[in-house]
Amino acid sequence: MRVGVTEKQAAALAFIEDEIAAGRASPNTVELAEAVGCGTGEIARIISALEGFGYITRIAGRKRNIRLCHPAVRQASDEALAAELTARGYLVRKVPVHPVSRPAKCSPLPSAAHSRQSSAGSASRAPAAPRR
Repeated sequence: MRVGVTEKQAAALAFIEDEIAAGRASPNTVELAEAVGCGTGEIARIISALEGFGYITRIAGRKRNIRLCHPAVRQASDEALAAELTARGYLVRKVPVHPVSRPAKCSPLPSAAHSRQSSAGSASRAPAAPRR
């Protein structure tokens, strides 16, 4: 069994590999569900998990869109992939990844609802305390 996958995920992956190795198109979700013995909803979760593990990729907007990832691609470092692509003539530009910073807290603006209430409100209501 593959590392990090469940029995059903391994069965689905084996079925996908067998179909592609036999020269057929990748299976759809109904075919996978029948082969593995579960529902199509569970197959959707299995496919997402296999994609997350790097065993397969999907091409958006296409039917039978599952593609197998080569084991070397799954385990290669970014530097090794960049070197291989550069050797094949591709221009590789490394983009630094910066953590997303949260903006500083801003003081709240007076709401339009509050100003409407105070102008149309009755005298029996006490004014609301300002927010901090």
